[in-house]
Amino acid sequence: MSYMDEMSEFMGGKDEIAFSQVCVPLCDRTVLHEISNEVALAEYEPDVRRVLAVRETVMPPAAYVSGGRVECAGNVEYRLLCVTSEGRLCTVNLSTEYEFQAPLEGENREADSSDGSTVFATCQTDHVSARLIAPRKIALKHKLCSHVRVFGTMTVSESLSGEVGGVQRLVAEGEQMIPFSHGSDPIAFRDEWALPSIDSLVISAECSVFVSSVIPKDGAVSASGEILLTLLSDRNGEVEALQRKIPFEGTIEGEGFSEDGSACAEGAVENLTLNVEEGRVSCEGELILVGRSLRRLPLRYTEDLYSVQCETECETKACEIPVAIKCENRNLSQNEKIPLAETRIPENGEILDAWGVARVESCERRGDRYVHTGKCRYWILCRHEGEYSVSDVELPLRYETEADEKDVASGDCLMRVISCRARTDGETLHVDAEIATSADYVGSAPIQWVSIVRGGDVGEQKRPCMTVYYPTPDDTSWSVAKKYRVPQSQLEGDLGSYFLF
Repeated sequence: MSYMDEMSEFMGGKDEIAFSQVCVPLCDRTVLHEISNEVALAEYEPDVRRVLAVRETVMPPAAYVSGGRVECAGNVEYRLLCVTSEGRLCTVNLSTEYEFQAPLEGENREADSSDGSTVFATCQTDHVSARLIAPRKIALKHKLCSHVRVFGTMTVSESLSGEVGGVQRLVAEGEQMIPFSHGSDPIAFRDEWALPSIDSLVISAECSVFVSSVIPKDGAVSASGEILLTLLSDRNGEVEALQRKIPFEGTIEGEGFSEDGSACAEGAVENLTLNVEEGRVSCEGELILVGRSLRRLPLRYTEDLYSVQCETECETKACEIPVAIKCENRNLSQNEKIPLAETRIPENGEILDAWGVARVESCERRGDRYVHTGKCRYWILCRHEGEYSVSDVELPLRYETEADEKDVASGDCLMRVISCRARTDGETLHVDAEIATSADYVGSAPIQWVSIVRGGDVGEQKRPCMTVYYPTPDDTSWSVAKKYRVPQSQLEGDLGSYFLF
């Protein structure tokens, strides 16, 4: 029986044990830990006088659930923008590994997590710093903020104690969420184009992935978009940022993906190599895509139970289960004006490049909209009187998307600044940025089911008779049938009176 079959199964006749598999949360935790590393420069790297800024990419983690915890591990790729001893710009590429653990928690932690569990894990860096601690040695330090969610399966069933026959069940019908997450195999890409001049040199290269289309299919998710490659070039002392858009199409294969679900995807580039020769640049790299999907499946469970043959005593259990709202990829623009006096940009400084990082801090439903708030931090590379400097500005962020009637109980909205342009106009700094989002929204719903049924005395056999019952406003046909221990099929009448045969 497959995972999907287990999740949708409901069994049990009138006198048989009924059970169903339901998705439950096992972990929803933010893990903060610090990464620090000291790295000696390779022999081929130039002598560094100063580190201006650090740009980083957190590769998607591999996640495993075992021993009551989830374990995650991956890589962080760094590009350090530096000033050499000759006063020129250069980039130093470094890498480090990360790993962390999070315990399974909550009332559902005993649920099955060994088979069919799904892990949603997103990692972002915070407060990245690098400094030169020796002539050819750099110290890196930052925090890694990881949001980890684990979903497992739990059997919703009843245990019959004693001889219990003639069972009548009140079966509740609802909806549950089935989550899936898979990563793609490396997707190779290559491109080649001419530089503005045969004398142009490449200082640094940055890749941002914009996923514009996500199509869920049975067993796979198809994603397409653009890889935005930004080159910082030096042409005889003139530094400028050049951009190149490389289209891509990729497939993320994985069990559970289905065309009737909703899906989102995000991407990162690794193993990027550049070759500059005679005024032309060629690049090669590998794109890694990660897809998340939410499916909705029907759920049936025993909400109440009684026997027409004997007295019964029922115990119930209750829990909150996740409910799928949606997944989506969107994009938005941020266009802001800041008084130049409120920044550290030098007066009459020349802006050479700009980049940024977006962070979502909260999400809430307001009417028919989900409103995200957070911050964007932008770094601006300047040159003034032959000296290079990097200034940063922090701006508030607000993003809205369509909502349904459910509040968001958990989810992730990842934002990536895909492109950024900064310029000065008199005493004003203008920042224009394009931001890509990849988000999943999960709600929550309570369920309560019969877990233990104890049979009592059988009592005397009932003789044929007819009873007339006048219900109270709180009565239902089920409560009346249970009160008199007869099948609902033997009730006739309406809300005014019931005839029991």
